[in-house]
Amino acid sequence: MRGKPHETLDQGHGDGFESGLAARSAGAAPGVLFVLALLVAFASGPVRAADDGSSQPAPPAPAPAVPLDRLLELPQGFELRPPEQRSGQGEAEWRRRFMEARAQAEEARAALERSKAELAELATSSDAWTVAPPVGAPAASNEAPLSYALRQRINREEAAVNDSERRLRDLEVEANLADVPDEWRR
Repeated sequence: MRGKPHETLDQGHGDGFESGLAARSAGAAPGVLFVLALLVAFASGPVRAADDGSSQPAPPAPAPAVPLDRLLELPQGFELRPPEQRSGQGEAEWRRRFMEARAQAEEARAALERSKAELAELATSSDAWTVAPPVGAPAASNEAPLSYALRQRINREEAAVNDSERRLRDLEVEANLADVPDEWRR
């Protein structure tokens, strides 16, 4: 016969606690024991199977609850800095443009100097005088027939120097209007 739990403690079947627990569990439904066993199993942590590769990893621990308002805020100390740009161009682009403009101007100056040196060498040689027509000789020695092509090349190179220097000045003006730092112009 089943008695009440406090009655089993008073009946003197052992120390009282064990006999009361035995009486309670004997009358408990098998479903309650199963639920109790599951609770104990889950409370002890994830069960790991043998290392045969067939077990699935334990699920990660749930993240702490964060209020929605906090999710919509940027972290403290966060500062969004857009890349520095002047007239839609960053430092690298400005440096590249100035480097190209200076290189073109230097190349044009060097070509002009080479041509002028070639003209000076031609003017000092006697070949220029011997090829000139005997009648109606040109007024200046640099107008001799052999130096005509060289003189035309020098004119084109002078125009190229002027154009490259003008482009460099225009770039300087554009950079001044865009407030481009001097460091970006080197």
